[in-house]
Amino acid sequence: MLTGRSLPRRSIVILTAFCVLGAAVTASALAAQKAPAPKVNPIFAYNKKDRTAYLYACARREGEVTLYTSTSAMDPTIKPAFQKRFPGVKLNTYIATAQLVSKIRQEEAAGVHTFDVYNDAMGNISRNAQYFQPFWSPYMAQVRAGLASPYFLASNGYVYNGLYYNPNLISAAEVPKSYQDLLKPQFKGRIYMGIDTQAAIVTGLLGAIYGRDYYMKLADQVRVVNTSGRGIADQIIAGTIPMGIQLSSSYYKRDYLNNGAPLRLQVFNPMFGTFQASSISKFTDKPCASMLLVDWLNSRTSNGAQPIFADLGNALPWKGSDILPFNVQGSQLPQKDWKIYYQTSRDIQKKLGFKNWTQLYAYWSKQYAQHFING
Repeated sequence: MLTGRSLPRRSIVILTAFCVLGAAVTASALAAQKAPAPKVNPIFAYNKKDRTAYLYACARREGEVTLYTSTSAMDPTIKPAFQKRFPGVKLNTYIATAQLVSKIRQEEAAGVHTFDVYNDAMGNISRNAQYFQPFWSPYMAQVRAGLASPYFLASNGYVYNGLYYNPNLISAAEVPKSYQDLLKPQFKGRIYMGIDTQAAIVTGLLGAIYGRDYYMKLADQVRVVNTSGRGIADQIIAGTIPMGIQLSSSYYKRDYLNNGAPLRLQVFNPMFGTFQASSISKFTDKPCASMLLVDWLNSRTSNGAQPIFADLGNALPWKGSDILPFNVQGSQLPQKDWKIYYQTSRDIQKKLGFKNWTQLYAYWSKQYAQHFING
């Protein structure tokens, strides 16, 4: 049994086939889950009633955990909440969007193993044994199909569902009401978008649905700015640009509903949805703190991360719940009628013409760079 002491990064204690955890772990903890690789550190399958207390005691001895994430709200809201919930466990963060995956690959190729937990959009990197450690969490059985495996657990998500605008610059009556309206001559050069990782997929999805001619006209119609979707939203709020597409619906909750910012949302169908998922580094020397963080990101208690994600307007991963924990005011399209192509589904891969997500992303990223960024 582990004592909870910090372990050397390349010397994780290995036992075989979870046998030391007993039949109870095999029968109940891994029920309905595909068994992870046969050799694992037993901390990643700990399934006793004192799970949280046990992991916390061990994590305090480890002292810290390093998270790589694309969640912009991590430092101002989620990080302090975790450290308040678990005093003595420092959360180090590295936050990036398009650069996050390349940073991991470059570091791992160089034999530099910095991150302990990776939380980013599913599909941006393969969640398998190349970089990650198999684990089990009690929350895996509670999320929607496709949002958990031995190598990841989805914690929160985003829906890209229309056009944001500043009502001080353009009225609700004037804004485009559909994706086809984006091509109207009066909107040329007035619609902005960024270059973060989802831009290529959102535009690719529109091209696949409305055709190549639409795709090329849209590329000529919008202005692409070297910033993230968050950056576009900030400029709309500041009044420096009037409208933007390919922005997370979470901004509507966080900026408008919560804080009254001049940021409104015109809902369009279809939509693109993606979930953030947590994975644990196969080289982590902070197994307890890593597992504690992954569990906490999915905790629905009052001092867990899920109420924070809901307040931020994130999509939630739970079976039977609404996709978004809020309604868009004035929308003529209720959530039950939203057509969402999820990044984790076969539908979007089929629609975009690929069976392999890596090939799909590479192709549409090239198209986006050629026609939207450099066109």
